[in-house]
Amino acid sequence: MDRLPVLLVLASLAVGAAPSGEDWPTFGRGTDRNARVDEDGPDRRPLSVTWRFAAPGAIPLDGPPLNGDLKTSAYAIGLPVGPSLSHGLVLAGTDSGEVEALDVLTGARVWSRRLWNMAMVNPVVVGDTIYATTGNPFFNFAETLRFAAGERAVRGPGLNGLYALELRTGMERWHVYLKGEAMPTPAVADGVVYLAAGDGYAYAVDAKSGKAVWRSDVEAIDGMSSPLVSEGRIFFGGSHPDLFLALEAKTGRILWKRAFADPTPAGFGAATAALGAGHVLVEELVKTGDASAPTANRLFALDPATGRSVWERELGRGKPPEGFATGTPVVVDGVVYASSIVDGMVHALSAGDGRSLWSARARGAGAGLVVGERAVFVAAGPRIVELDRKDGRRLGAMLLGGNLGPAAPLLAGETLICDNLYGWVIAVPVPR
Repeated sequence: MDRLPVLLVLASLAVGAAPSGEDWPTFGRGTDRNARVDEDGPDRRPLSVTWRFAAPGAIPLDGPPLNGDLKTSAYAIGLPVGPSLSHGLVLAGTDSGEVEALDVLTGARVWSRRLWNMAMVNPVVVGDTIYATTGNPFFNFAETLRFAAGERAVRGPGLNGLYALELRTGMERWHVYLKGEAMPTPAVADGVVYLAAGDGYAYAVDAKSGKAVWRSDVEAIDGMSSPLVSEGRIFFGGSHPDLFLALEAKTGRILWKRAFADPTPAGFGAATAALGAGHVLVEELVKTGDASAPTANRLFALDPATGRSVWERELGRGKPPEGFATGTPVVVDGVVYASSIVDGMVHALSAGDGRSLWSARARGAGAGLVVGERAVFVAAGPRIVELDRKDGRRLGAMLLGGNLGPAAPLLAGETLICDNLYGWVIAVPVPR
């Protein structure tokens, strides 16, 4: 068995809690992408619990990854995206194909639902319905030949699609199967579910019935770019061709699309945007031409009406990340927080003009973070690194084990809930 700090004992530190009844309608819960929920315990104090849950195939937290390779673990048993929380249930998608629903107090499984392909998703909740997507990051042989020939190809063999599940039981209400992967977390707004897929199309479906509202040919393959919905527009990215797009939410009509120079292969197809200071904020990995540091992590602030750059900043340079793409910026009180996977630096910038406020190193940072009242909690390999919100000063670190990968931690009251590439969901109290 693995040996971990006393923080990770299985007993819960709270006897009961008043579960949150709030929806989780999009990746990270809101357009600011800060996965934080005010969750109270029975004494009306912020929730503080400790537990661990092992998903199917989980491996010891203090051991090596499967076959000694982190990508193998991630694509076989990992939980690479980050959990969500609604109505007292922690929800997590696994790359072995399950959506797990756990009691937020104890980590005990309430139900599990298999979706027949990788469930690489931050499950979305609106009312009493969960929306989850499935897919995988592969091309079959025929599509590989098309891609190699420069032709349009479909990414994601197998049963890909969008599922609507009953919140309390996990029972399927409806599903929509798609030709290409549907890995990105969907977004729900005004009774419509929005997503983009590996076949080069964006989709809008009725949230109650799953019936098609519209389908829009955007050409680009959406790998992990979760839609941002704001003021009648949806924003997301795609690869091959590398584009960041805005569509009219009502019709799917393309309003604008933007290309940038020298993207890495994943490009905007792996980039989920946030909203801050009236700007669409999105990161992309680009090629530098520098052999010693061939990849740069860039952050763009775009005008949502036109797609033009309001400001741009380079966050760091280094080697290309192995298997994981760029992160999702988080916006709190007019400040953008971003973790650069290429060099392990964490940045705080003004959302209005991109002015640097501070930067700090978090070795092993995997691009996932959450912002609390006084601290920024950064996923960094087997640890959560805690940085002061005001100046980036390192306040401490918590060893969780395994590898958190790119997953964004969830902050519920005074509890961090994290999933990882070794097949675990872990809850630990926030240091006081």
